[in-house]
Amino acid sequence: MVALQRDMEQTRQIEFSWTDERRLAAELTFDEKWTWEDLFVAQAKVNQAARQHGGPLDLVYNLSRTRMLPRQFFTQLKRVYGTIPAEVTLVIMVGCNPTIINLVRSVTRSDQEMAQRFAFVDTLEEAYYIIEPN
Repeated sequence: MVALQRDMEQTRQIEFSWTDERRLAAELTFDEKWTWEDLFVAQAKVNQAARQHGGPLDLVYNLSRTRMLPRQFFTQLKRVYGTIPAEVTLVIMVGCNPTIINLVRSVTRSDQEMAQRFAFVDTLEEAYYIIEPN
C-alpha cells in the first residue's frame, strides 16, 4: 500500500488514504482545484485497493476545499460512477456546498441505483459515523 499512496501523491490534487487501520473505507481528499483526469487517476487507485481489499467498503469524497466542480460535470459524473467497483457500497460526499449537492442530485435523480449509492454530509466525523456507527 505504500507504493499505492506514493502514486497518489504524484497527482497532488487528490490524495488517497484509508479512514482507519481496518480499512472500512477509502478516502479521497480533493484540493481546491482538481481536474477530471486527476479524479480518474485517483479512482483507478481506489479501484485497485478495493479489489485487493476483497470485501465491501465505502468511499469518502472529501470535497470540503472544492468550491466548484470542473467543467463537463454532467457527462463526467456518470463516467466516474461507471468506474466505481461493486465492492464500494456507498460514496459519502463530505463538505459539498449546495451548488455541488444540487448538481450531483440532478444527475443521480434519473438513476435510482446511482442515487442510493451517494450520501451527503457536512463533516468527516459524520462520514465516519455512517461508516461505523458504533
